[in-house]
Amino acid sequence: TQITLRTKPFLSTFDYLDTLSDLVLAIPACGAVIHRFESPSSITINNALTGCPSPPQTAVSFLLHKLVPQERLNPQLLKAIGTKIDIEAEKKYAYDKSRTSQAAARLTVCLVARSGEGRRRVISELLFALGCGHCLFEDDPKNDTPTVQEV
Repeated sequence: TQITLRTKPFLSTFDYLDTLSDLVLAIPACGAVIHRFESPSSITINNALTGCPSPPQTAVSFLLHKLVPQERLNPQLLKAIGTKIDIEAEKKYAYDKSRTSQAAARLTVCLVARSGEGRRRVISELLFALGCGHCLFEDDPKNDTPTVQEV
C-alpha cells in the first residue's frame, strides 16, 4: 500500500482575510496600509466582467475582481461534452472558493466601516466595478442621479 501525505497549509486564504478584517476593525492604520498598497507590475488585475476596462491596480480592486467573483460550473454540461470531473474535488474547491469570496467581501465591508478617504475609495471602486468602468454618478447633464458628494 502506498501512503500519500497531502501537505495542507495551516492557514488558508480565507483565514488570512478574516484575520486581516479583524485587524482593520481593531487598528485604523491597517485600513490605510491596504489602501496604499500598490500591486507589483507582474500582477495585472482584469475586470471581472468581460469587455469592461481594467480597474485600478489596487488591493480593493483585487478583492472585488479576483477574490469575490465565483465561477459557475454546470456539471451536466461537463458530462455532456465528455469531461470527467472529480465531484469531491470540485465540491472542496467550490467550498474553499465560497469561503474566500465571503472573507473578501467581509474585508471590503470592514474597509467601508472605517470613515474617511478609505470609505470613498472603496465605494468609488465598487461603483467602477458595477458600472463596467463608468462612474454611475458622473456629472452628466442627461443624468439626473445624484453625484457621489450628494450621496
